[in-house]
Amino acid sequence: MLCKYSVYEAEGYLRITRYNLVSALLLVQLVLSTGCATSPKRVRDTQLNNLRPIVQVGSFETASPFFSTPVITPDNRVVIGSQNGCVYFLDSSCALINTYKTYGIVHATPEVLSSGLISIGSYDKHIYLFTSDGGLVRVLQPGGSIFTSTPELPDGRIVFGTNRNRVVIYDLIQDTMQFFKTRGLVHGTPKVLSNGSVMVGSNDRNLYVIDERAELLHSYKTNGWIMHSRPLELGNGNVAVGSYDKHLYIFSKQGDVVCRFKTGGSIHSSPVETINHKIVFGSMDGNVYFLNPDGSLYAFFKTGGKIFSSPVLLSDGTIVIGSFDRRLYFLSDMGKLLGVFDAGGKIFSSPAVFKDDTIVCATTKGSIHFVRMKIN
Repeated sequence: MLCKYSVYEAEGYLRITRYNLVSALLLVQLVLSTGCATSPKRVRDTQLNNLRPIVQVGSFETASPFFSTPVITPDNRVVIGSQNGCVYFLDSSCALINTYKTYGIVHATPEVLSSGLISIGSYDKHIYLFTSDGGLVRVLQPGGSIFTSTPELPDGRIVFGTNRNRVVIYDLIQDTMQFFKTRGLVHGTPKVLSNGSVMVGSNDRNLYVIDERAELLHSYKTNGWIMHSRPLELGNGNVAVGSYDKHLYIFSKQGDVVCRFKTGGSIHSSPVETINHKIVFGSMDGNVYFLNPDGSLYAFFKTGGKIFSSPVLLSDGTIVIGSFDRRLYFLSDMGKLLGVFDAGGKIFSSPAVFKDDTIVCATTKGSIHFVRMKIN
């Protein structure tokens, strides 16, 4: 039976606001009456005492916004695309190594391939393969602007979406491709599941599961675009993904809906699973949500702006996520605020993490910050 959870007005649910404690209590009663095991906790974001200091250890400035998410290579280089069409390569101190200019906006997130090469798509309808220091190795012409990253299948082929309503599986050795046709552009980030199938969302509002031959296995219709949110394979075998219809869906691998949780805004963010098996993601309502494995609400943290960014985890389980309020938030895996960094610009892309827990944060103001959280 499908279970639905929500903290916002819809089908009899009452919205929790910062000062509406009566509604909050009513919601707890409603949640308990629907069989949820855990009542939600409102995490206070106004208690700024005793926070851990966040120290900037490097910065890089351009004149163009970053919507691409940075990636870190095995040799500790940072690669990121820009709205000015450039791909930037930085070293571990945040110094510029190289720049490559494409002929279109680079919104896609780079992907580190098993060969060690960096793959990144552009609005100029090409995919570029680089060495980690920015040396151009190869250019692919799959047709259509590329919005998504290019994860690898077990056999080394890459998969990505385009604005020509296609999910493309590209063979880099044979220089051939297979594709699955959708009814909308594919901006959803593909996820290669442990069984080798690919789960990806589309602007036609569907979540698709295709096999290694790009043939449809399953699909599920949501009520909104799946614009970016990358499906997350949970430890219990289910898969979580967000939609612009304001819901976080939990699916079985067969594409059946196990549960859905409603927020107050569209979900662009990709979820992560914490060390204590909470599902964490951001919403355009400005909240960071912590869900139990069954999809019920455990806690939420209110930021001062919309959240497009996806959370990442530090080695100790700390969650890091950016907001349009220009801040990078550090939260415990139980939803407690640990630290805040003012990035000076809206944060659309997701942070990246070095092995030493140094955070890479890019902003729409054109800045990149390397920061670390000090341990008290």
